[in-house]
Amino acid sequence: NNGEAHGSYTTPLTWDVVNATDLSALLEAASEYGQELSLTNTQNVTNMYRMLYDTKFDKDLTSLSFESVEDMEGALLTTNAYSTANYNALLVELAAQAVQSGVTLDVNASYTTGGAAETARTDLINNYSWVINDNGGV
Repeated sequence: NNGEAHGSYTTPLTWDVVNATDLSALLEAASEYGQELSLTNTQNVTNMYRMLYDTKFDKDLTSLSFESVEDMEGALLTTNAYSTANYNALLVELAAQAVQSGVTLDVNASYTTGGAAETARTDLINNYSWVINDNGGV
């Protein structure tokens, strides 16, 4: 909880993860967690399996590097739906990076149809063989 009193989750977590390759289950089941998360130097991270699973997280992740990530199963299966705005931004950012092929992304969110997010999602699926399990388009 970043040094706060038990049950208090207001201070953002800020970690330099330059030497980390595995962020699996980073905050899994921290069910009350929803504050900002600042992870710097994520270029070596290969595993984000269930990273934010069962949390209330709904923040922008576009500052992260996803280029080495090979597993995002359950990464954003949050207890509340990840917002469409944040998911749209994430899809566009993922498609703009030189991501790995064959990644599975699970996210409790919907994307906006007919725009940049849908184009980015289609690009990840068709050109990088991603499997994306989400709530569909809205």
